[in-house]
Amino acid sequence: MTLFNEHAFFDYQFPEPQYLGAKYVLLSWLRNFIPAGVRCAVDAFSGSQSMAYLFKQLGVRTLTNDFLRFNSHLN
Repeated sequence: MTLFNEHAFFDYQFPEPQYLGAKYVLLSWLRNFIPAGVRCAVDAFSGSQSMAYLFKQLGVRTLTNDFLRFNSHLN
């Protein structure tokens, strides 16, 4: 046993958004429409970042933005 649990966050899962309009529940379906060989993607309505997180998991460079200033700054 170590003094600090430095490996606690290695298996971190993206939290499920809890608001209307979240694309989180559609991620597996949307993934089917991402063409092979894509190197860069734009998530113009990023909100909770669920699509951007999916792109990052696929190794795709991702640019994000959102109409709401709060989401835009966070993303």
